[in-house]
Amino acid sequence: MDAIYKENPSIQPPYVVDSSKKSGESDLSDEETTSFEGSVKSKKKTKLEKSLDTICANFMEVSQADVKRLEEVEEKRHERELKYRLELQRIESERRREEREHEMKLMQMLMHARGFSSNPPVAVHQYDSTA
Repeated sequence: MDAIYKENPSIQPPYVVDSSKKSGESDLSDEETTSFEGSVKSKKKTKLEKSLDTICANFMEVSQADVKRLEEVEEKRHERELKYRLELQRIESERRREEREHEMKLMQMLMHARGFSSNPPVAVHQYDSTA
């Protein structure tokens, strides 16, 4: 093995996991973790990436504004529909009330007509108290 590693010094030996360690303990040594930290560098964004970020941000703003407008329109539609249904209920209630009044008047007319037809009409005289 030494012969292989002497020819390629950048190759590290395979990593063996020790299953006897507790799960909370780190599997890597401190030397190995510090060597990987330096390899990740933040790169500057290109003009295309900046443009795409700007477009995405603008798209999100427009989308949120559209959603807000849609919610407002839906709320107004809901309120109009509620008012419409309440008005329909009021009109139907008034129609039923008028129908009941009409039926009562018909019943009174029928009762009044029966009362006169079964009994002969009686002449009623009014006396003048001043005479």
